[in-house]
Amino acid sequence: SVATDAIAACYMPEANAPALIDEVDRQLQDIRIGAGGKIITHWSKDIAADIMTEVERHMANPREISGYSTGYSQLDYIIDGLRRQSLHVVAAETSSGKSLFVHNLTSHLAGQGVKTLVTSTEMSMSSVYRRLAYMRAGVDKVNRRMRGGYTSEDQRRIREAVEFIGREPIGFNEVSELPRILAEARRQRKQNAIEVLVVDHLDDVSVPGGLNGTQAADAKMQGLKTLAMEEELAVVAVSQLSRKTEFNQNSRLSRLRDGGGK
Repeated sequence: SVATDAIAACYMPEANAPALIDEVDRQLQDIRIGAGGKIITHWSKDIAADIMTEVERHMANPREISGYSTGYSQLDYIIDGLRRQSLHVVAAETSSGKSLFVHNLTSHLAGQGVKTLVTSTEMSMSSVYRRLAYMRAGVDKVNRRMRGGYTSEDQRRIREAVEFIGREPIGFNEVSELPRILAEARRQRKQNAIEVLVVDHLDDVSVPGGLNGTQAADAKMQGLKTLAMEEELAVVAVSQLSRKTEFNQNSRLSRLRDGGGK
């Protein structure tokens, strides 16, 4: 193996540290490219035809989006839909409906047949499933609890919704460690061809190495961005903005980093 050969080479009398490091790095790059079977660098002449096709398609129908529809037409026009190889961050202050938004998004994606994996660090899998079912049924759970019961029509619609969600291409997990989130997404991409990953909430995701604050937020963003690029996924991450202070009131980025730094 590369590791065994590198260790053995360290004990050779003629060992040259810089050269050895370069050689190990080259071999690891070869392994990575070989394992993925992907070409990393593409020259403009090789992709010009594909770009021209995309441009022609857009000029013929400017309203057509290249990514997955979010269900919100104005948002789709602005971001061109949820595009593969992209990280989309949903950021807002606490209790502003971020989770509700991505659950609506998940339901809409599933309705289009888009395989979506929901990683929830705030709610259990069953809680997310129930919310999707009640949303599908159009029944307000809190309202019915306050009212003291469900009508027979409510019950019929809820049962049908639970069964309906069971047939939708939605996966759930409750992983909260960044390396496990990335590994599971890669596994599901390979085994079940998922197309979208939703991470709710990014703030509760832990990173190795004892990082916190800005460093932790940067590590999460970079990890998810790399995942999106390498696996050709559309990744949606929910993050909380920190409250405005005299130090960050003019910087949205600092509010995002301060709010998602666990």
